Amino acid sequence: MTALEEDPYAIEQAPRRQPMLYPGRWPEESVLLSGQAMWPLRSYDGVALGAHDPVDWDGFRLPHLGLAMPESDKRALGLKAQSAPMLGRVLESLNVPGCNSRVPVLCVGSNAAPAQLRDKFVDNVLTRALTIPMVQAEVSDARVGFAPVIAPKGYVPTTLLPAPGESVRLYVQFLDRDQLALVDDSELGYRRVWLGREQARTVLSTGEELPGLYAYVHTAGALADHAEGDAPDWWAMQSQLDAPRSGALAAQPAVLERCAGWPDVARVLGEDLVAWQRLATDADLREQVSAALAHHAFDHAWNDPDRFPDLRSQPLVQYGELSPRVGGGVAGTDVDGGVAPVSADGTRTAYGKVLDATLDRRGESCIRLNPRQHRAVGGRDYCELQSAALRRVVGAPAPTTIAKVMIDPDQPDDEVQVDQVLRIAIGLEPGEVVRYRGVTLRRSRVADPILGTPATISARVHLSTVATAERDVVLLDPLSLEVLGVDSGDNVVIEGRADDQGEVPHLEVKAFQVPEHELDSRRHQFGGGFGARMPDAATALGHAPDLPAILVDAALRERLGLAGTQLGTVRVRPARGQQLRGELREFTLIMAVALIGVIAVVEQPLVVIVLTAAVVVGSALLVVARLRHRLGYKLTVRSRSRDTPR
Repeated sequence: MTALEEDPYAIEQAPRRQPMLYPGRWPEESVLLSGQAMWPLRSYDGVALGAHDPVDWDGFRLPHLGLAMPESDKRALGLKAQSAPMLGRVLESLNVPGCNSRVPVLCVGSNAAPAQLRDKFVDNVLTRALTIPMVQAEVSDARVGFAPVIAPKGYVPTTLLPAPGESVRLYVQFLDRDQLALVDDSELGYRRVWLGREQARTVLSTGEELPGLYAYVHTAGALADHAEGDAPDWWAMQSQLDAPRSGALAAQPAVLERCAGWPDVARVLGEDLVAWQRLATDADLREQVSAALAHHAFDHAWNDPDRFPDLRSQPLVQYGELSPRVGGGVAGTDVDGGVAPVSADGTRTAYGKVLDATLDRRGESCIRLNPRQHRAVGGRDYCELQSAALRRVVGAPAPTTIAKVMIDPDQPDDEVQVDQVLRIAIGLEPGEVVRYRGVTLRRSRVADPILGTPATISARVHLSTVATAERDVVLLDPLSLEVLGVDSGDNVVIEGRADDQGEVPHLEVKAFQVPEHELDSRRHQFGGGFGARMPDAATALGHAPDLPAILVDAALRERLGLAGTQLGTVRVRPARGQQLRGELREFTLIMAVALIGVIAVVEQPLVVIVLTAAVVVGSALLVVARLRHRLGYKLTVRSRSRDTPR
């Protein structure tokens, strides 16, 4: 792997070992940190996260942190050489917690220094699991100041305080539970508080705005110069990610020199570097200097334990639970009062936060809405889903999928529930924002009371083979054919992407079993994100394993509304008309044999009529039972579900 310059980040450079180096050397860009190296995090186009000017971050979007790409040797991770690995896949390959289960924590001092983190973890069994994504962020209405104490390691530590109208560029770390517990234990004298958007707006260099995150605030307040009749003149730390600011202090010697400018502090602190270096080894001196600094400390709003209590013993808020902003609005419905505006084509579109769903699907992939949300999209039975953030990055060609609507009166207005198959189809994670609009899917349901609801699968569209191109056939893997209840060569119905009027096109074509060598070939050929000739879902969408593949030629893709769509999805169900005709042929044969036998053996006309009727009814029931078993969906639910199907 290609690591950044190692020496400034080596454990020997940790401020815990060399206090005058506090706050330590920070990375120059967003990185994935391990105990041995760091790897820059890239966007889809290979640009380093944080390379954009912060004022442009609102216009730059990665749909999810897990889609950031560590710059690394792909082959070392067993990945395709032509495709950059995504952060989500890298974490998975390292067998460490993924992005969604991690906790966002703002770094304001030495915790942003890799050397300091490596030193904190060095005596812990977690050393081998020191794998932390560190993402640059623009934090508004906040300032990094200095706590009025000397830390046990001999330096004046930093703390966060409110500063309306100011902004500072810092790092947000995404820690797993064990890592957070270790960092908590190392932050003596601090409270871990939650800062929401109303306290400090935090925009990651991915373009994602977090609705809140954790930060460490010192219990003793912050250092400031006295100002007669005015608010305290707070000291400020110079962020290594920002341009130099007037009056901001970057190096620890400069901080101690300024502290020594107060006569009461100078009397115990001394006035030169030799005296200051004693702070790391002389506990009495640290206590005396801290007592002197306390006279120059002021409380601030975030230092109020009643308003901002220590949350170390409280349940954690994980990244996967947070809602990113999309299109300048807060996650949730983006329409006034839940009523979506009608577009020129008569369709309605609304937005909602995705939650992991446990649905009684009744054989179809589902989205759960409340009645208000359902009315907002025109009251249709089906919705087309699309990742709102991915649409911002890729545009309208971003993949879509079709979902059956289930109604839950208790569903909150700003949340929807989407099942896992649909989230895989369009690259969604729980907590992200989904764009959904009502669509019309035309299917005859006359036979449903007799044959049941047909089995349905969602499949990822792949390019067809040369042998099957322009033949109006598709290829499916053996398991998909079995799930649908059809054999190779039988007909299936494919439902594509809805058009501008919300109509979902569908085609009935023959489906054959795809040869295994074709699937193996595609595993080697496909790779890369959106814009690549043959992108794969693991790289572009962050999901592995993916949906089952369906091989469709260009002509059929165009008729299904998928022309120009990369990583498109379709719904596939059995063509029950063909299956019924096949069963009727067997039924006719059984009837013929039965009638010949009855007529040859039985002489009484009444008995012949009764037996013939019994054969007809029995054969018909047998045909229905076989079709229901092969092609239908049935799940016995003992308790009454709260979901109402549409």
